[in-house]
Amino acid sequence: MPILYSIIVPVLNEADFINPLLDRLETLEGCGRCEVIVVDGSPDGDALGVIARAGVRCMISPRGRARQMNAGAVAAAGEIVEEGFTALESADAVIGPARDGGYYLIGFRAAAFPREPFAGIP
Repeated sequence: MPILYSIIVPVLNEADFINPLLDRLETLEGCGRCEVIVVDGSPDGDALGVIARAGVRCMISPRGRARQMNAGAVAAAGEIVEEGFTALESADAVIGPARDGGYYLIGFRAAAFPREPFAGIP
């Protein structure tokens, strides 16, 4: 079964909290079709060293939430992420409906980035 979702978790000095978070992610609907990528911004990867769950992809990247999210997105294999990046080649933004009634954001092309991207969205 192909991976549908990629969940990217940027962390920094969060060794005490990562396993409870991963336990919670495992209970989400559809998690059987997702991959979890933990990207540690700490050079020593302290949070990665304590992960007690098989199948979690672990990475170290330069510190900074955006840098960590970008590193995880490049490594992501989920169909939604792949479709979103493909759509960004011809669209200014890729936003989709989430199952919880909210929205997910894949990204904006830099030239088209609006000042308030979610204004007017219920």
